[in-house]
Amino acid sequence: MARKSPEDREREIMEAAIKIFSEKGYNAATTSEISKEAGIAEGTIFRYFKNKKALLARIIIFSSKLIGKNLITNRLEKLIKNNKDKNLKEVLKLIMLDRIDLLEKNKEIFKIVFTEIQYQEDLREQFMENIILTFKEMIEGYIINNDFNEKFKNLDIMIVGRTFIGSVVMYVMQKAIFPELIEVDKEKQVDQMVEMLLYGAIEK
Repeated sequence: MARKSPEDREREIMEAAIKIFSEKGYNAATTSEISKEAGIAEGTIFRYFKNKKALLARIIIFSSKLIGKNLITNRLEKLIKNNKDKNLKEVLKLIMLDRIDLLEKNKEIFKIVFTEIQYQEDLREQFMENIILTFKEMIEGYIINNDFNEKFKNLDIMIVGRTFIGSVVMYVMQKAIFPELIEVDKEKQVDQMVEMLLYGAIEK
């Protein structure tokens, strides 16, 4: 059997840690459980990571860069570029559907990130730089570089972004925890969420 490269071994350890951290939480998880999940001796972990916190930091830094660059910037740029002929509402619906898909497919990583950045300053800074500010710049650029028929109110872009992302997160959470409360299909829900984001709930 071919010997695994250091990069492959590190990736295996990180994947095992993501699984254990997401199931048990960072504090309750042990390196013994992670090594068992990865199929290696516990001591092997410490050849690659100084301790459990260093392993968590590596996961979040790697994940935030991966999510920021590949799953936010590149994916969003491609989506916008391929839908230049569509109006603002249609584009926002596509973006929201894409963000829902992104969150559902990467929920284990997001679960770890959202939990641990509350308590660890260095990890919070990485998340801010690679995800929040990247997303903010993308949305600002999209608004500035497109000539929409709609006139935007003078609103803080971070508040608008938080409202948008909040809708996505709450939809995914409700679907995972209380699926029986969802009585409208995803497409229709997204249509109504975007309608409310753009025009509010009051009929004029």
